[in-house]
Amino acid sequence: MPSIRECRAVIFDMDGLMIDTESLALKAWQLAGVDFGFPITEDIFVTMVGRNRWDSDRTLVEVFGSDFPVDAVRKRYRTYVDGWIDEGMLSIKSGLLELLGFLDQVSIPKAVATSTEYDRAIYKLSLVNLLDHFPIVIAGDQVEKGKPAPDIFLAAALQLEVLPKHCLVLEDSDAGIQAAYDAGMTSVMIPDMKPPSEKSRAFAHRVFGELDEFHDYFRESLGLM
Repeated sequence: MPSIRECRAVIFDMDGLMIDTESLALKAWQLAGVDFGFPITEDIFVTMVGRNRWDSDRTLVEVFGSDFPVDAVRKRYRTYVDGWIDEGMLSIKSGLLELLGFLDQVSIPKAVATSTEYDRAIYKLSLVNLLDHFPIVIAGDQVEKGKPAPDIFLAAALQLEVLPKHCLVLEDSDAGIQAAYDAGMTSVMIPDMKPPSEKSRAFAHRVFGELDEFHDYFRESLGLM
């Protein structure tokens, strides 16, 4: 992989990386599961992190069997999580705005590549006043295969008009790090609820605890400290 100094664009994941959604999503899945008599544990939930809705639904059916009422449970999950979102419970991660401002300052273009469906992604980004920062948003329902396939990152690179090898991906999930690696991109992992796997540690350029830690490292790497 190229050095981080050679990166010409930054591609951001959304949920868990920029927006603090994973704790809400876990609680909503657990409540929806209880409503239908299925214990959706945190261990099950973390296997769904970073994946699109179809892959997540497939995981639930594999765990609970073909009788699992996946559409009804997902609808109940949406009822819970959408209610909390509409109540203003979404927040952005610490250090994000400072990082976005720095990328604007040094004229490095940005894109979002999220497993969330497009309309829902736009809604979330709008609620937390991030949409104006990202002229390019690629969503899970706009590509044939979701993360861990590389399709979504390759689509973002195409719209950015930057070669994949010059793209830097910021991710919080194992699926996202695998997708970035297979896309031939440099990746940095900033995990949320699930610690990085050994494979992610091997594939990622670095792992950081917070966005501001990465921001400091990136500035230093560019010789701008």
